[in-house]
Amino acid sequence: MIESNVSKQSYELLFEAINVGSKTHLKETLEYLLPSKKIADSNIGKKQIQYFESVNLIQQPYSNIVEIGCGDGELTKILSEEFPESNIIGVDRNKDLIEKNKRKFNQKNIQFICEDIQNESKKYFGDLVVGLHTCGDLTDESIDIVILSNSDIIITPCCYGKLTKNRYEYSKNNENIISKVKKLEGLQKQGRETYTDLIRESYRLLINIDRGLKLKTYGFDAEIVRLIPQKQIIKNKKQRLSTLNQTIIGTKQW
Repeated sequence: MIESNVSKQSYELLFEAINVGSKTHLKETLEYLLPSKKIADSNIGKKQIQYFESVNLIQQPYSNIVEIGCGDGELTKILSEEFPESNIIGVDRNKDLIEKNKRKFNQKNIQFICEDIQNESKKYFGDLVVGLHTCGDLTDESIDIVILSNSDIIITPCCYGKLTKNRYEYSKNNENIISKVKKLEGLQKQGRETYTDLIRESYRLLINIDRGLKLKTYGFDAEIVRLIPQKQIIKNKKQRLSTLNQTIIGTKQW
């Protein structure tokens, strides 16, 4: 029995399942490490489901919540409504989006800042860092920030094919995995789950386990959960495989 899905044991278990080459075995291993999640059927769109499920992962109040890569500010707005006593800071490097958000949203507890976090210190980061659709290396840069600032983190990576480098020393195989996942990204098709889908999902999980192991090294409790179901029902009633079904949660322990 594995106590946590962020461990060297869980990494080795999944890596071994990939090498076995059995679709059934790999699917069972993924289900064991990352159990399925069900959400109530809804007429809202897939982005709204992602927003509300992200907010639902926040289990305690925070004085300052920072959203990395806030984009159009919709999640920032929902955070401000759900946590009216918190200061909500949306950060994005796109100046036009930030200026638009400043005009669009007038909630008193929202602040929008135009910054590229690659070049920014921890000065804006408080108690919790949230990221949805944190593309490529942005997830890893956000993890670096919370380690510096001792913030908790709830982050949902995407665009694994845009990863540019291996940041972790925990897995000798990670560089090869990044190369493989780049080849598989973009091959996802609507419909029945294929062996290729399971392999791609496994590579993503291996990368995220490595990310979680880094957080643990710096005194965080870390876990990986499904943000939304593997197969997501969207408002037009079509079923599609989700690309946003792994969320890393890191809580500072010491």
